Amino acid sequence: MRQQPVSPQTTVTLSAAGAGQCSLTPPSGTRWDLQLAAVSTVSPSGTTVQLPQCFLYLGNSNGPLTLIDSTNNGNSASSGKVLGAPFYAGTCIWAVWAGADANATATLQVYGTQTSGYRSGM
Repeated sequence: MRQQPVSPQTTVTLSAAGAGQCSLTPPSGTRWDLQLAAVSTVSPSGTTVQLPQCFLYLGNSNGPLTLIDSTNNGNSASSGKVLGAPFYAGTCIWAVWAGADANATATLQVYGTQTSGYRSGM
């Protein structure tokens, strides 16, 4: 098995109502052991007016399923509640924003360790 640190991120442009969602999943044949998930938003004007809510979920490619954590400061927050939950290819971590500035750019970034080759020798 080979382990290496990872910190992938993804972004989404939120709707005119300040809502949206995005997800991350490990590549095929790997596992993520996450330590932290961070969320943020940047409004088109560069000045945040609304303080959005953000919800972190465990899910799959069809969407969010199980709530992990939430914050009323979705423009800049982090959660360690992803610690201990292994993420395999097809298991997604979702961030869902509500009440943000219209058309803001929202970012989900996770930090942890990626293990590859864990299935070898089976």
